[in-house]
Amino acid sequence: MRRFQLALGICLLVASVVAAVFSLNNAYTADSAVDTSEPTCGHEVQAPGQECVTSYGGRPATGGGVTYEEAKKSKEDTAISGAWLFGVELLGTISIALFAGATVCMASAIWSRGLRLPLLLAGVLIPAVAYGFAFWPAQQRVQEVSPVSPGALGFLHFPYLPIVFAVAAAFITVQAWRLTDEVMTDEVI
Repeated sequence: MRRFQLALGICLLVASVVAAVFSLNNAYTADSAVDTSEPTCGHEVQAPGQECVTSYGGRPATGGGVTYEEAKKSKEDTAISGAWLFGVELLGTISIALFAGATVCMASAIWSRGLRLPLLLAGVLIPAVAYGFAFWPAQQRVQEVSPVSPGALGFLHFPYLPIVFAVAAAFITVQAWRLTDEVMTDEVI
């Protein structure tokens, strides 16, 4: 069982490093994200000068429709926010989750029974917070250039990724530790 845990931990660590590199790269290129696709109205591509009027219950929407230019501007404004949310926050959080799982797997394979949770948390939280701080300048730059608040917590108006990564790392570490502890207890019995 210990060899399997060690091998799983190493695989998770490699996957975490790959995800971390892509997420960090995306963070420093998100401020230049653009959406070059054409706006659509229903299932048809909208042409310049056209107005898209949506109907509700068979009646046209009040206030008119959305012009091609307005739809195009909206797509451009949200491109940075979408790039940040999916390419940075989601991928970065997945990276942290993989790292926490890898650390717990490798620690339970190497340490004897009696895995110490505070030591394990420190071993995961310190790199997770340091990784979060690597995003700080990129997140500030994205918030400055994006007309739409980027990210899931963009309304906070400060670089919040170190906090998100610390919470995710702590949660995943505790859950993985509990799971590993249950497996180790079942194995001994």
